[in-house]
Amino acid sequence: MVVNPKPAPGSEQGATHHFAEAILQRRKNDPVDAAMLREFGRRMDFVSWQPPRHELFGFRALTREVQALSKTVAAARNRLHAITTTQLAPATLIGALERQIAHNQALIDELVAAAVAQTESDPELARLLALTDSVPGFAAKAAVLVIGELAVLPPMTARQWVAQAGLDVREECSGTSLARRPRLSKRGNKRLRVALFYPALTAARCCPAAQAFVDRLVAHGKTRLQAIVALMRKLLHGLHAMWRNDEDFDAEKLFAPA
Repeated sequence: MVVNPKPAPGSEQGATHHFAEAILQRRKNDPVDAAMLREFGRRMDFVSWQPPRHELFGFRALTREVQALSKTVAAARNRLHAITTTQLAPATLIGALERQIAHNQALIDELVAAAVAQTESDPELARLLALTDSVPGFAAKAAVLVIGELAVLPPMTARQWVAQAGLDVREECSGTSLARRPRLSKRGNKRLRVALFYPALTAARCCPAAQAFVDRLVAHGKTRLQAIVALMRKLLHGLHAMWRNDEDFDAEKLFAPA
């Protein structure tokens, strides 16, 4: 069994830490921690962990490096924009940043191509790539990023996928003294949220049904960003149904009025 290490907001500790607090454990050393883990195993339901296929971990390693390089490229582009706007930077610095961006972009393209090539020899990954690529807003890069984070998960419901992405709503309400505005939990996989954000932006621009969905939420008082996040959740629900039923994207089904 693998104990869920998901921390609470503002905390670096996971389920076992909070369990220790719940049973009023005041000391921390190896014997005390061992007794706490024994008690955790005795009280909590046992869920046997089935490790994903080795190939899926390799695929995820490729896609996570793509995300890391993409952040590096974005940061370099921001610096380049800042120094060119002031018109005070030397040409040597500008040229160095441009070469860095070009080099990292070439590495991203190479790794994305490697991930796509791996799907060609893996029927299951090829199926997931073809289905995901049929969704408006998903090209090869976005598709492999999402697959890399989701394919290693055990069988889960769509709502569990939403929680895994940290897109579930966190509510805090108690009587009349505590009634905070609902917020995203952001407790899940940040990489998955980032991988879904840009496809949602593209879908809101290029898919009429998605655009109508966003406009309807904005008309009901949501901000544009809140509507995009709702679209991310909607796309994640759609991907879950498509992967489960082996069906291509159908906007009429996904965005049908409730």
